[in-house]
Amino acid sequence: MKKFAAIFISMLLVGAMMFSTVASAASVLDPTKTTGTLTLTKYESDSDKSKAVTGAEFTAYQVAQLTSDGTFKALDAYKDVSVTVGETAWTLDKLMQQDDYSTDKTTGGLTFTSTDIFEKMIPALQAVAQNETAPQTGLTSTENPAGTYTFGDMPIGVYLVAETKVPKGYTVVSQSFLVSIPEWDETTKTWNYDITASPKDAPVSPDKAIVGPTAEGETNPTLLDEDTVAIGDNVPYQVTANLPFYGDSLPTSWTEATVLYPTQEKFDTTVAGIKYALTDTMSKGLTFNNDLAVVIDNGGTPVTLTKDTDYTLTTTTDASDNTVITVDFKWANINQYQGKKIKFTYSATVNEDAVVGPNGNKNSVKITYDNDPQVESDDVDTEPDETTVYTYGMDLTKTFNGAAADGTDIDASGVEFSLSNGGEKLWFITSESGKYIAYDAKMTDNPATADDESTEPAEGTKVTIDGVKYTITQALNPTKTGSLAVDGLDVGTYTLVEENSIEGFSKLASDVTIVVSEEKTDGKITGKVIATVGDTTLNVSETNLGKFLFTVNNVSKQFDLPLTGGTGLLLFTIGGGIVMAVAIIIFSQLRKKKATDK
Repeated sequence: MKKFAAIFISMLLVGAMMFSTVASAASVLDPTKTTGTLTLTKYESDSDKSKAVTGAEFTAYQVAQLTSDGTFKALDAYKDVSVTVGETAWTLDKLMQQDDYSTDKTTGGLTFTSTDIFEKMIPALQAVAQNETAPQTGLTSTENPAGTYTFGDMPIGVYLVAETKVPKGYTVVSQSFLVSIPEWDETTKTWNYDITASPKDAPVSPDKAIVGPTAEGETNPTLLDEDTVAIGDNVPYQVTANLPFYGDSLPTSWTEATVLYPTQEKFDTTVAGIKYALTDTMSKGLTFNNDLAVVIDNGGTPVTLTKDTDYTLTTTTDASDNTVITVDFKWANINQYQGKKIKFTYSATVNEDAVVGPNGNKNSVKITYDNDPQVESDDVDTEPDETTVYTYGMDLTKTFNGAAADGTDIDASGVEFSLSNGGEKLWFITSESGKYIAYDAKMTDNPATADDESTEPAEGTKVTIDGVKYTITQALNPTKTGSLAVDGLDVGTYTLVEENSIEGFSKLASDVTIVVSEEKTDGKITGKVIATVGDTTLNVSETNLGKFLFTVNNVSKQFDLPLTGGTGLLLFTIGGGIVMAVAIIIFSQLRKKKATDK
């Protein structure tokens, strides 16, 4: 039977409720009050009371009642629950009969060591309270929207309070605790029938981030939820989380026999069955680099875990061709680090299947864990945490004298462009599809292989990536009918140059500047690609996100006309016109000179 881990609430005053005579009880308790209330507020942090946790449920199990002689007596189901402290075995019934307390019954003073004994007995009490074969009746809390949990009309007695429903993304670290109704308030010197307490859960949900650059003067890198990349770029990730803390429900190591773990075999069996796993689902545009490292922060001392000893790593593909990475831990090897922070670092390469545009390439991480070792229930999945990387591109159409190439009389594949960034020509890979994808040598490391075993780009090199054969090139050639698609551009400024045109048609007289911006909408990267020729912007459409669609027209009369949306733009004046203008000027000067001579 599983039980709840946790913290012993400071107001454990069970012993203060024990009276030797009816007279002493009557002298301090209001005989008209037979019930009280218990209100819990659950916070994420003891130090930060600003965020209450909703979605939990608590159950209060009565373990003792007030008798007619003014003393408290353990209920039959719990009276024989025992714990050994030192060499002495204590049952709940024996503790309830003790009279070695302060003689001042009105203060609730407690001098006997039973506080520690009660605390050690909680796991065994809970094992009885939540025994599925012999369930005990309990009171269930009602939740208010603000994250408070209330028990009303609780008969006077001693209660074991346990968290019986845990919010998603939390493990049970609210300790099951004992509380007496009423309890003595030393400040007001009165008995309090309306008790408040603040148990706490510790979130285990993962926090995933893209590791960005380290700013000047800083020691830690920038952590990003989103980033822009080129195809071939390496994207480093970091995931942090808290390991579950099970408290007394699962000690960090085998020490001595307990009610729940009478033998080391029982303890080891429980430990072996605990689930803790991280799953990262990457879109098919991301290739996992198989470079996982796992480190636990053990009180400021990093402990690096070992693959296949402390955890196993598997990589599979789901129905949507997404890569699924699963890190499954052997809990026995990390049980001693309960509640510690764990950090995963790994990376992925943006590949040729990357989504171009504002939808981005996402990966989503979750943690699956055993909510409580002492409760037979399904494992819990945390809410996923997601990061996204974006890449961009352009689609160009080449026309001739304003008409589309037909591939026969006019074959546009003879046109050649190059694309540069910072004055350096970029490399691309292309297949029979005619699409060009920004290339990086890392693409041939995993899972690609180069036919010549070289990862450095060279014109015409053949490479195979994910079973598809590509050619490495700097020359961008449209299809026969004039289509040219380029994908995988990072944020930046690019220069498109027409290096060659086909016979009978001029090439572009001016280069096209393409700017990929990192624009955001509502805090999310959307991206916009803008192209200009000289001082003229070809497209400023707000819907032009992720890709720039434009047309470049070649004419046979020695001038070019880039188009966007079907509207022409004169890039330069006709060369013949310039010559005629010069001739007119010369002729005019000669006439003036002739008139002067006369």
